[in-house]
Amino acid sequence: MKNEGREDTVLVYSLKDRWPGVPDAFGATRGQQHIAPLLSELHGAPSGEIVIYDFEGIEHTTASYINATVFRLLRASGRAIEEASVSVTSGGADSGEALDIFLLVANLSEDVAEELQTVLKSHNAVCLEATKWDGNGIAQARVRGVLDGVLRDTLVRVVTNRNATATMLAEREPPNVTGWNNRLMELYRRRLVTRIKEGRQYIYSSLCSEVILG
Repeated sequence: MKNEGREDTVLVYSLKDRWPGVPDAFGATRGQQHIAPLLSELHGAPSGEIVIYDFEGIEHTTASYINATVFRLLRASGRAIEEASVSVTSGGADSGEALDIFLLVANLSEDVAEELQTVLKSHNAVCLEATKWDGNGIAQARVRGVLDGVLRDTLVRVVTNRNATATMLAEREPPNVTGWNNRLMELYRRRLVTRIKEGRQYIYSSLCSEVILG
């Protein structure tokens, strides 16, 4: 399923470049070490940064490492949306680390892919694996983790149409605008699509030009 219309700059965080010759990524402590420079960089990054956590050179990992790195970033990106939705009058209670990013992983060995899938399933979470990209954007990505059939179908529609609004999709087929809006918002909450507001509605766009389901 392809989308030829999206180009974005991409921040690639390469484990191979930062820790060359280290094929194993085991444990939460190693994960905290590996992620620290990226966190420092991201706290000064623009909103909506697309980030690839690149596992090239890593052959083996553990669930504790994935939790300390990939899932930590996924959780922080989700919190950025939660914070944005908190009313100013509520005092904006602190809900933890928040990063306004769109995270993908890349260059997964068989073992790393298996551990990632295990962690994502345990958290009912989802992540995109970039399989083809360059400095301008993600050409192809694979869905990893847990994403139900309705949301998979909605993601395909966003990619196929380059971008989409709830109104546009409702004009073509059920459900109604509210139903499509809920589906699109859930994809955004899971950081699988981006969005901008135009007038009274949101326009949702894919992070990649082509998506592989599973």
